[in-house]
Amino acid sequence: MKLPDLDVLMSNLKETIVVQAETLYLLGGADKGSKLVEELTGVAGVDCLPTDCFGSAEALEQIDLQPLAITRHVQELYATLASCSTGYGPGSDAFDSDWIKQEHLDFIELYLAGLATVALGGLDWTGCINGAVKDLFLRGRAWHHLLEGINAVLWGKADDAFLTPIDLSFIAGIDERSLRNSVGPTRSVRTIEHKAVPGLRVAGRAFVAVNSLDAMAWLRSRKSFQIGPVRHGIVQQRLNNISDLQTRARAALMGAYLTGETQKTLESALGVNELAIRKISDGEADHHLAENLISLVMEKDTEGSSKPSSALSKG
Repeated sequence: MKLPDLDVLMSNLKETIVVQAETLYLLGGADKGSKLVEELTGVAGVDCLPTDCFGSAEALEQIDLQPLAITRHVQELYATLASCSTGYGPGSDAFDSDWIKQEHLDFIELYLAGLATVALGGLDWTGCINGAVKDLFLRGRAWHHLLEGINAVLWGKADDAFLTPIDLSFIAGIDERSLRNSVGPTRSVRTIEHKAVPGLRVAGRAFVAVNSLDAMAWLRSRKSFQIGPVRHGIVQQRLNNISDLQTRARAALMGAYLTGETQKTLESALGVNELAIRKISDGEADHHLAENLISLVMEKDTEGSSKPSSALSKG
């Protein structure tokens, strides 16, 4: 995933702080407003609209971000995404699909939504709302949607696991238009129309969704994609909670992708072709193949196991 430059991100955060400071200055009036701006920015003596007062790069540099909670949320979200974490922040090998949303995304979304969109000073700062902080938020939200999709499949709910094309483009670090050759109803990353599946979780996010298993297979085919690591035993624990063979095989397929397999390595290990893997994804796998895949994933996820996929009997 391509993230904004960290210096650019912090500079944009300061710009949004100025917009927030302007609201406080106007709400408090000249005396009280100046004190509120000082509390927020760490800069004393602001006696005019903050967007005018902080108009130069030198003045903007004076803002002290460190005491602010929003700074921690932005920096920790950046570090979490940079480490491709699936759990509780950078370096965590746990798997928790909602942590990133509850800990950072909700807070940043609320902060961005509260910024004024009306320019009152001599300079219009409202464009900063769509800068690097929002870009980081959108990429973080896409990562959260990917983790949600993985989690749904691992809990046996593959039919509820979807991303949007824009999610996929953010995660892959490419323009959405570049996905056109890979995304479509009959292409490697299959799409569905929301109208055909009413009530889906993604209904409010876009008009078209993509299958999470297809998305993970496609992402794993890209050398630049990284995720994890995920603690040994987590995938196995999820599989043990699923009784239906086809549902369990779909969860195992996601577990394989999550723990480093690609579609090509699975085809080689299982002695099958792309169509057979697609049938697993659709819940239509040959029973023997489904059992072989589950055995492969369970064995690989056992703590301390280093047996390569190619060692699995192709039976």
